[in-house]
Amino acid sequence: MPASQRDPLGDDDPVIIDEDGNIRPATSYGPTSPYGPPSPRSTPSTRSGLWILLLPIGAVAVLIIIAVLAGFVPSSGSSGSSVPETESGEPAQVGRQSTSVPATVSALDFLTQDAHAAEGVSDSILGKWVPQLSSKKPGTVADGITYGYDEIRDHYLGLKQRYPDAILVRSEHFSSFTYPDYWVVLVPRVFKTGSSANSWCESEGFDKDNCFAKRLSHSGGPRANTMFRK
Repeated sequence: MPASQRDPLGDDDPVIIDEDGNIRPATSYGPTSPYGPPSPRSTPSTRSGLWILLLPIGAVAVLIIIAVLAGFVPSSGSSGSSVPETESGEPAQVGRQSTSVPATVSALDFLTQDAHAAEGVSDSILGKWVPQLSSKKPGTVADGITYGYDEIRDHYLGLKQRYPDAILVRSEHFSSFTYPDYWVVLVPRVFKTGSSANSWCESEGFDKDNCFAKRLSHSGGPRANTMFRK
């Protein structure tokens, strides 16, 4: 068996004397060396190179952790767009357009707008016999109803539903009406005579107080331009 001992020449390095009497340094390894290869030792240059590689990786990891904690990275399943949330966790109303219904036009505004829109039609029937279906102003009492603007509007819309071509005019705009401030509903269907217009009223089922012949005029008076039913 090989033995390890000090070099007889006084060298401090250990030597090995094999079975054949050969002497060789203990640090010399061959195929039969009982000591095996020496363990590699890291040199200073190797350690600094390792730090150079690890530093960028560590920096990236720190940045990712900061981003996650700050909430910049979307959670799984997110589309990537960030929607602000209220304290309750519900999505905040950001730039949402309002979906509320606008305030309805008042009855007076509605009547005024419709009468203005009908001016072209009313001018086209000047001096011609047409059926008049209604004449109301606030405070008028008829058929058990005291009329205000809402009731006048509703009455007009009911007649217009039955006769889509019905128009609304203001009595003070024409000399053929006795009193101002009335909202008058006419059906612009021209007849050759007042009697023919009255016959139409009767055929439509109106009583004599709710439909009769009328002519619009800017110069003639009510008497010459109104034909009541008998």
